[in-house]
Amino acid sequence: MRFAYQAYLLLLLLIPILASRFWNRQGQAPLVYSDIKRVKRIFGVTGTRRPLSHTVRHILYLVRLLVLALFILALARPQAELVTSEVYTEGVDIVLTLDVSGSMKYIDTDDGNKATRIQITKDSVDRFIDGRKNDRIAMTVFAEQAFLQCPLTVDYGIVKSFLNNTFIGMIPETSTAIGNALASSLNRLRYSEAKSKVIILITDGANNAGQIDPLTAADMAKALGVRIYTIGVGGVGVPYVEVETIF
Repeated sequence: MRFAYQAYLLLLLLIPILASRFWNRQGQAPLVYSDIKRVKRIFGVTGTRRPLSHTVRHILYLVRLLVLALFILALARPQAELVTSEVYTEGVDIVLTLDVSGSMKYIDTDDGNKATRIQITKDSVDRFIDGRKNDRIAMTVFAEQAFLQCPLTVDYGIVKSFLNNTFIGMIPETSTAIGNALASSLNRLRYSEAKSKVIILITDGANNAGQIDPLTAADMAKALGVRIYTIGVGGVGVPYVEVETIF
């Protein structure tokens, strides 16, 4: 907070002066009477109790002083000071590639889990996002087809919003096209100028659809200088139960 015209703040010195003059005059009567009993009867004053009008007069004067102080502050034009700073850091461009095929709605029962694979994935990704500071994050979802769910951004609240809106069935096909998903994610990093570019692939199954083989996509990533980290959800031979819908 700063003031554009600080000289006006000197007028605030008038406030204690005016207050002092007001309180010093309280013991002085504007008119001198030899006997004020008749005056008291006229105004309905009995004994030594002060009338309500006397108290209100004090309050009104304090309000006037407050208004005057606020007016002086307004003349000085208070302004919120905007402080900017340049931070140089080596951020990482990350594309989260999430499997939303039909098998992600299964609940693995080998460890007593009650959450579906997609819910476990979303919870883990949410915690991962909380740990980022200067990295740009994008998100791609895939089943038999892949599409961009969220572009590269440092607005992690937006990324989490898209993550929360990710569900089974948003892509009608139930197959898993890992090669297509990697190619789509690589396309988001093609023009990235970040020194480090990463794809985090989270899936529960093997590639069984799509026009691009995962090994071909891996060669493309190597050519573009992109690292791929793969995280498996569930596993072969793991018992599971199937649920109908996931939101």
